[in-house]
Amino acid sequence: VDEQLEVESNRGSYEVVVLDSTDYGASESLFTESFYRRLKQLMAKDSILVANLDSPSWNLDTVTAVQLHLAGIFKHAVVMQSHQPTFLSGHYSFIFCSDEIH
Repeated sequence: VDEQLEVESNRGSYEVVVLDSTDYGASESLFTESFYRRLKQLMAKDSILVANLDSPSWNLDTVTAVQLHLAGIFKHAVVMQSHQPTFLSGHYSFIFCSDEIH
């Protein structure tokens, strides 16, 4: 499938994008600037992207780098933390990205 054709035919179609991807470094193509820019093209003007990040307790450098990277693509890129006893560290983070919603 022609990826650009897919983006063009669905441009602005999604109000909410939930990205539950692999751990950072496990699948590099999912963490590139072009990947996130393509996702943004699929999103409606007043939409939001929510993505899982990593444990700030164990990988604060990764959480910080992703937040800075996405802040260069979206007007708002806010990291939220949660405590999840089912995860090894019990401490996890998510990022909320949008140009309109804060």
